[in-house]
Amino acid sequence: MESVVSGLMNQANGVIGNNIGRLRKQLGITQELLANRLGVSYQAVSKWENGQSCPDIILIPILADVFGVTIDELFGRTVHNIDLRKGLVLEYLFDGNVRDTSGEGHHGRLEGGNYGEDRFGRKGGALVLDGGSHYVRIDQPPILVNDAFSVSVWCYYDAHKILRGWHSAIVSQDGHHQNRAMQLSTKDEYITFHGFLREPDLSMNTKIVKEHWYHVVITYEKSRYRMVVNGRLVAERTGSFTPYNKEPMYCR
Repeated sequence: MESVVSGLMNQANGVIGNNIGRLRKQLGITQELLANRLGVSYQAVSKWENGQSCPDIILIPILADVFGVTIDELFGRTVHNIDLRKGLVLEYLFDGNVRDTSGEGHHGRLEGGNYGEDRFGRKGGALVLDGGSHYVRIDQPPILVNDAFSVSVWCYYDAHKILRGWHSAIVSQDGHHQNRAMQLSTKDEYITFHGFLREPDLSMNTKIVKEHWYHVVITYEKSRYRMVVNGRLVAERTGSFTPYNKEPMYCR
């Protein structure tokens, strides 16, 4: 019985270790950077990836959050292989530039701002904006269809940010030509998807914690909006979407 259990544990360690190594390389980070993010030694990460040990259970949801996958996916429990880049129409890695890495050519134009550390501590891997005069403008935005789309962003509010009123429009396609398509923004102390007074706003259900990274996903499908923050569904509602493909898109 002990040999069977040991064999199963080794197999499980190998599966999760292979997935950690694969997902880490996809993100383009080193074992040291991942270790720093998790508060462990790089030797521990190396042992995971070599199948010599398994992460502590308390680290499993944090790992899934870092990689942007589910815990089931981290353990290799996927029924179908999913191409996460299929249908991708805009991707900014902010790796020292504002070029679209989706292959669709929707490159941005940076006005002000500078590059800082991302959530892994990589210098130049994130864009620092003031929420006002600093922004990225996409004059030729991607074409969003009116039946389904998703927006996925990482954002961070520094210690000096004033969380009052409407501010820090994270991603918006709103207003330059008076066509209000979408706006993922911040209202007071809550990350909010603006309904433009036509429909209710969709807001995070807890207050923003400064100096903390948030992974925010907005999905729209079958006339229903959903907001997922750090892997957890926090709000949803029915609604509609009217695309305005000639309206510039902004990141602030």
